Amino acid sequence: MANISDITLDTIESLNDSVEAFDICDRFEIYTDDIEDLQDLKERLRLHFEAEHSQVPRLEKAADVFAKLRENDTQRRNALQSIFQTIKESLPLLDLSILKRLEAENVVSESADINVRKRITMLESGNCPILVAGETSSGKSTLLNLLLGKKILPEAHLSCTAAITRIKYGEKHRVVKVTHQPDGRRMSSEVPIKNPDDLCSALEPVLFPKGAAREDELEKCTVDVYLPFELLKSGVYIIDSPGIGESGVMDDVVLDFIANNDVFAFIYVIMTDKSGGVQEDRLQKLLRQLQDMKDSAGEPIFDPGCAIFVCNRWDLVPEDAREKALENVRLAVSEGWNWPMDSSKQIFTLSAKMAWQHSQAGYMTHDYRRLVRGIKGLIPVSLQRRTAHVHRWGKHMVERTIDCAQQYLHSANLTRDELEVQHNSQKEKLDKLEKKSEDILKKLEDHLNKECETITDSLSRYLSSDPVRARVTSWTNAEAPYGIGWNYLEGRIEDAICKRIIDAISSWETEKKHFETLKKDLFKKFTREFQLIESELRMIENMLERSSETDSRDSADLAAYMELQDLMDNEVNKMSIVDLNLGDKIALGLFSPIILPIGALGMLLASPALLFVDLKKHVRKQKEKQMLSLYEQKKCEFLRDRSSEALKIMAKRDVTKAYVDAQLQEAWDHLQMMHESIPQLISSTRNYMQTIKEDQRSKEQLIDTYDPVVKKFTRVNNALEDFAITHLFSHDYNETDVEADIEPVKGQTSYKGNWTEVFPAILNSPKGQSLKISVKRYKGPTCEKQVREEIIEMRKMKQQKRKFIPTILGTYLDPTYKLPSLIMTPRLTSLRVFSSGKGSRKIV
Repeated sequence: MANISDITLDTIESLNDSVEAFDICDRFEIYTDDIEDLQDLKERLRLHFEAEHSQVPRLEKAADVFAKLRENDTQRRNALQSIFQTIKESLPLLDLSILKRLEAENVVSESADINVRKRITMLESGNCPILVAGETSSGKSTLLNLLLGKKILPEAHLSCTAAITRIKYGEKHRVVKVTHQPDGRRMSSEVPIKNPDDLCSALEPVLFPKGAAREDELEKCTVDVYLPFELLKSGVYIIDSPGIGESGVMDDVVLDFIANNDVFAFIYVIMTDKSGGVQEDRLQKLLRQLQDMKDSAGEPIFDPGCAIFVCNRWDLVPEDAREKALENVRLAVSEGWNWPMDSSKQIFTLSAKMAWQHSQAGYMTHDYRRLVRGIKGLIPVSLQRRTAHVHRWGKHMVERTIDCAQQYLHSANLTRDELEVQHNSQKEKLDKLEKKSEDILKKLEDHLNKECETITDSLSRYLSSDPVRARVTSWTNAEAPYGIGWNYLEGRIEDAICKRIIDAISSWETEKKHFETLKKDLFKKFTREFQLIESELRMIENMLERSSETDSRDSADLAAYMELQDLMDNEVNKMSIVDLNLGDKIALGLFSPIILPIGALGMLLASPALLFVDLKKHVRKQKEKQMLSLYEQKKCEFLRDRSSEALKIMAKRDVTKAYVDAQLQEAWDHLQMMHESIPQLISSTRNYMQTIKEDQRSKEQLIDTYDPVVKKFTRVNNALEDFAITHLFSHDYNETDVEADIEPVKGQTSYKGNWTEVFPAILNSPKGQSLKISVKRYKGPTCEKQVREEIIEMRKMKQQKRKFIPTILGTYLDPTYKLPSLIMTPRLTSLRVFSSGKGSRKIV
């Protein structure tokens, strides 16, 4: 047999004759029975050549990848379960006063024991359900068959199913159909399988029933497919949904399933060769609905970081159109999600059909290999989200328990007179804080109202202008929507008009930046004010735990710290959810897409007294055939009249105001959250102070009751801290964000200790801004314990917003020793330089 090294990639690229290409494949015994096209032959040769010349396996099995991820997740869940088991065993130590306060602050509901048991149960399941959705004919089934390594799902090109298919592990091949009855009952039936090697034949009549031509005839059901596949044995199971966007019924089926089932990861398949890359309105509508879904605890069901978007049929996109198509997808996704996304890790191109063809010969295309590795990165994020959610609740519950017990222990060391003085002093501060918080919230509300009025006036004038009218109402036959049947076509027309208006508003926002500027301003204001209130409340609680007065400069230092956010716009993107306090989480909710998607505008215009409702009343008076005939005869005039009427109504001040309010709904929602949560926190502290004051137990009784609580729960808290560092810690910045400062700096440029050194650097933001910083890194390899202590120190320093303490921005992974390095601002100075008066006021 000839050696593949006899040819090169250049030789393969220069092939222009199929006969010659087939001859080379025959010489190297390369399977080609499935190939007829020259380009496919050259691709098969390239894949064979690269497989022979690299250490990468020809076909990287998804099962092997997922099995390792499952093992890591099992270790993580077992470790956290052990800690929560300790919490459960420690609950009898808590007396009624602590339990009541935890309930008053909504830390627990029902009972602490039930809440802890629920979290333990959540950690027992190692399943990782992955929802795969996509437009009809996007190649979703082909992709799923590719991931499974076998043709399991029938590939249909019509949106004729309302079935959800769950593909799980089973000892033998089984298919179970669960029909959803109108009265809510579920009817299960086994689907007969004649040949386990040909499941497609058994599934096709179930998933694509004949005779169901209309949406209301589709049978709503769930089909469970059990397969003895190693991939599924790892705990991963796949949920195949109906096509998105073609039918409201099918969209509702998908969203209803998500709302009532655990879905950890999300893969959306896009038919990239159609409509410039993505059906924006369909995708954005789905993403918007997903991010609005909350679980029973009020937590979002979906994490944008747990999503992957596959631009399928990439081989059918012309070379000169690929960059634009990919950009369309990026824009559609970024406008749909309420969180910054990493497109390099979440958007992939693929030809599933081509990848399937080569996989059957034992080869893996470049795009498919990259996608599998992307899924490999997606699943740990999804699995970690579950444990992070449970860990976050446990940490908060344990810390509040310690606070409550310490306040009682402190009171045990006070005489009745001293306790009375402390109570009156802190009550007075609470009363002032309550009044101050009311004033702050009123000020924020007035500010938001005023800005809404300003934006409304500006947008209304803009939409009434002649240039906008010309832009929205000018149509060509090529731009006119098409379709069969007036009901379907009318929806397409509405979407097209909405898109015109959305594009006009987007241009206005790009130029004026009203929403962008206001949202940044609100983020700073909301975060600053909430954290200042929270900080003052914390100072009052600290006084209940110890006798020494807290430094009165805390609030001023925190306000100065908040000013630092102006220096780096990307600070919002870099915050770790695990480390956010309540104020951060409230403020981060403001960062929604700058412009409402098409579907949202359509719903706004379809609301009572607005355009599309009025137009449809008019249409009902005419026959549908007449409307269709009128449109077909004079499309451009029809669209001009409808879009002109739509624009006139949209430019009315009350309608524009409704749009602006909808755009800023998150801001109003989070302001309402502040109205509810701040008084609750103050009331909880006031009531607990009163409980402590009225407690008649002796010093010895209080110590006997609460000292074991502090000791036990402090140990648990330390275990939770270690768990977070070991299993949940993620760096705030990438290595590429940090660069050494090449400009000379007066005095020493590096300060060295026994284990670490501090040197000047520059932190670059994605928007091209830069900030002078100091980096503290290890001088060489060190032990795991030292790294843990460093991270704990970093987290404590993050909470110290003081004038003479450097501000901790976060960490990045230093490439030299693969250890975390600390990013601080501003530039630091040694004590020697500081004492000489030549350095900054921050000390190493």
